[in-house]
Amino acid sequence: MAPAPSLPILPLRDVHVFPTVASPLLLGRAGSVAALETALRAERPEKLVLLVAQRDPLDAEVATDGLCPVGVVARVEHVSRLPDGTVKAVVHGLRRARVRRVQAIPGQPAGAFVAEAVPMPLLTGSTPSPAADVHAAARVVAERFEGWAALSRRVPPEALTAVREAPGIERQAWGIASHLPLPHGDRQALLEATDAATLFERLAALVERELELAQLGQAIDERAREAVGKNQREFWLHE
Repeated sequence: MAPAPSLPILPLRDVHVFPTVASPLLLGRAGSVAALETALRAERPEKLVLLVAQRDPLDAEVATDGLCPVGVVARVEHVSRLPDGTVKAVVHGLRRARVRRVQAIPGQPAGAFVAEAVPMPLLTGSTPSPAADVHAAARVVAERFEGWAALSRRVPPEALTAVREAPGIERQAWGIASHLPLPHGDRQALLEATDAATLFERLAALVERELELAQLGQAIDERAREAVGKNQREFWLHE
């Protein structure tokens, strides 16, 4: 077995990038910028980084033990430097990886790390959840997600189409996860799912929660509109 590649780490504070999903990142910390520059100098066809969420998003600086155990190998697709010194990078998530042997990059600012990116494929068709059950769960999650998207109006039509037509249930799952307004812990739990059954079980619960919240919000809006209409009618009757 070939050794796991060693890749520069970009610690993420308030965002997760899922496999198969493209996302812009703003890098302001010296260590993160140095890690990105290390990736750009690497002699490989693709400029790769390891995106790893911090355990505590509020930490201004992160140590080696402050990183989550699972991240995403991503390709750097575009880099631009802003006038304030911040670096904007567009990355495209490729695959999950376990984070091993985190080390500081010699001669670079604090917070510049590299680590082994051990491949973490999503297991499918394993006991006790056969592949047929997983595909059935995926269909249910997709239906609930479309219901949430219709109520929340937070997903552009073209993005909804991309999720609907995604080639394979894993890619569809990551597309759905990327659009849900999930807290840090829930997003990381999805990334750390060891198999497809666990991923869709967790995703189903999260989609159902967001759908219920959207339905509650819609009901509150409707009651508010009814109350305003009633008050207006009563005003005109008194006039």
